[in-house]
Amino acid sequence: MFIIAKRNFLIPREGQEPYKIKKDFVGEIPEGIASHWLIKAAMEDGTIAAPQNKKDAALEEADALASRKEAESDIRPDAQGDNKSPTIVTDKIDSETAKKKTKAAK
Repeated sequence: MFIIAKRNFLIPREGQEPYKIKKDFVGEIPEGIASHWLIKAAMEDGTIAAPQNKKDAALEEADALASRKEAESDIRPDAQGDNKSPTIVTDKIDSETAKKKTKAAK
C-alpha cells in the first residue's frame, strides 16, 4: 500500500521489532502492516493518506484530504481555528514614540 504519513508511527509486530514509519514518509508499506488497526485508524483521522496512485495530482489531493481530516479530528484547544491568538505585551516602544518622548523631555 502506498501512503503519506503526517506523523511518526511504531506498528507493533509479534516476535519482531516494531515497524517504523517516520513523519513525512511517502512510499510503500507491506500489506501486513497496512492491515494493522493503527494504520486504519490513522487513515480515518487523516494522519495517514493513501492515494489511489502515485501521480503528483493524486498525491496532492490525498494529502489535502488527510490534512482536512486531521484538522477536524484535532481536539486540542490551541488547535481550534475560532480561538483568538494570545495578545503579546512587551515593554518595547517603536522608534517614532521614542523620538517624540525624547523631544518632549528637552
